[in-house]
Amino acid sequence: MSREAEARSEVQIYTPYSEPVSFYTRTQYSQKLYIGSNNQTHKVDIDIITSFLNKKLEGYTYWLTTGYWIDRQDNNKVYVENSIIVEILADKPPLTESDIAELRTLLKQSAILTSLSKVDVALI
Repeated sequence: MSREAEARSEVQIYTPYSEPVSFYTRTQYSQKLYIGSNNQTHKVDIDIITSFLNKKLEGYTYWLTTGYWIDRQDNNKVYVENSIIVEILADKPPLTESDIAELRTLLKQSAILTSLSKVDVALI
């Protein structure tokens, strides 16, 4: 079996209500970025984030969230802030460490949390 055939398989589903539905499954990379709000304005710099990502990526999804964490170096102070999670699906790892460092610099952030994993996706 070729690598392409292994990476993508076709499945057909039959229901009593419709014609057969075909969808493809394959393995892709899922990268998530967890980005906090601007330390001075306490707002998420969505325009800067989307402008940067639009230049680097074909597509992504984001949602606005609230982040919570405990700062162990500051008497266990609990922080709560507006934040954003960006998720990217791609055939290869979408953003490099240097891309994320560039975005971090543009946003004047001390850090951006990122995760990268392989996932099976299906377009139905």
